[in-house]
Amino acid sequence: MSRIIFVSVLAAALLTGCGESQARSLNGNWKSSDGTFLAQVQNNRITINLHVEDTTGLYWRGTFTGKGREIKSYANRKALENAIFGSEDRTKVFVVKGHEIRFHFSINGVDKVVSLRRSH
Repeated sequence: MSRIIFVSVLAAALLTGCGESQARSLNGNWKSSDGTFLAQVQNNRITINLHVEDTTGLYWRGTFTGKGREIKSYANRKALENAIFGSEDRTKVFVVKGHEIRFHFSINGVDKVVSLRRSH
């Protein structure tokens, strides 16, 4: 009888998605380890500012739907049209892995994967 209970509990855990795959809120403040990228996520909206020396400017502002490993964000083109550091992308894919949000950043032909971690 105990084996049946164990199998039932294991099956329930696998079906509900425990551990890293479990959906969690991305709401909060995030930043890159070097402090160049500062992000705020709130209610399926993400804003990322690029901080260079004494200047901070908008890099990305967009909305997204769903939760999962890959989240597609749609740019707020109106907010980005006059942003000096603003991305020209219409969409951006954010990858949620562990306790990080990653995205591709590109400038002057140089590509980089940026990792953001929750800041406190």
